[in-house]
Amino acid sequence: MRFAVTIVAAGLVAMSLAVAGCGSADDRGGSQRAVVRSADSSWVPGQISMAELAAFQTISGPALALAQERAQQRKRELALLEARRIAARKKAREDAQRKYREALRRAREKYRLALKKAAEERKKALEKQARLKREYDRKRREAEEKRKVKPGEECADPSVRSRYRCSTGKTPLPETAPKR
Repeated sequence: MRFAVTIVAAGLVAMSLAVAGCGSADDRGGSQRAVVRSADSSWVPGQISMAELAAFQTISGPALALAQERAQQRKRELALLEARRIAARKKAREDAQRKYREALRRAREKYRLALKKAAEERKKALEKQARLKREYDRKRREAEEKRKVKPGEECADPSVRSRYRCSTGKTPLPETAPKR
């Protein structure tokens, strides 16, 4: 449908130009040209402009001033809205940065406290480890002391002592002792 309307409109324009170009020429060599007018205007060529009418000027003068005032007021409103939008964006950015800095400060404080707690726990663990090692070493020395065996009276004889290598020895550990 649109295509058909477009073709018809194009045809009418072409015909009007053809008729204007083929117009009748008078003896003076002039030709009458077709007047092409806008379809949305009611102005007829030859009429005086409305701007020249006194009644129109009494209405249009204040109306133009009012229109200019409204345009300036609208421009101020738009500038104010833009300034508010920019201020709101700036405030939102500052709020976001403030929240970020506060969260960062809290996170760093939490991390510092965690490091301090970990250092205290590490110190306690090392102290416990050293205490348990001292206890283990003390018990090992006591157990070694209990395992020592002094040579008996039979080692008082030099011949027995040389033959059996009489010296202070140790009993076997319970894990390595022969089973009966």
